Amino acid sequence: MFRSFIQCAAFLQAAISAVFLIKAGIIISVKDMAELAMTRWTYSLPVLKNLAQQRADTRVGFSLLLLSVVLQSLHWLLPFGIDDLRINLIGVIIAFVFSGLIGIVAYVISLCLQQKWYKQADDILNKLIHVQKNK
Repeated sequence: MFRSFIQCAAFLQAAISAVFLIKAGIIISVKDMAELAMTRWTYSLPVLKNLAQQRADTRVGFSLLLLSVVLQSLHWLLPFGIDDLRINLIGVIIAFVFSGLIGIVAYVISLCLQQKWYKQADDILNKLIHVQKNK
């Protein structure tokens, strides 16, 4: 059961991490890319939000990918027995539940990181604009 859990959980964590990494790579719109290329006196809040989301999704996706690697390493470090060649349905079900919970937690963490970095960057940009106006 434990080996089936590890195998299935590692696979699912890799799949969930791929979703976050792909989302981070394709989240930026063509309009936002054009706005990034422009010069301006102020900044764009939608672009800032997009960049914060991209950073958060990349960080969470990479963390989940590392979890998958750790689970796969654990799988290969455990001694093999003849019973380990069969797939245990209970282990698979537990892995799906575990991975679903991890996916939900990862999504919430991604949202929290996005909001945190958005606010930090917004504060920095407001200070920079305020300094430039006072010159």
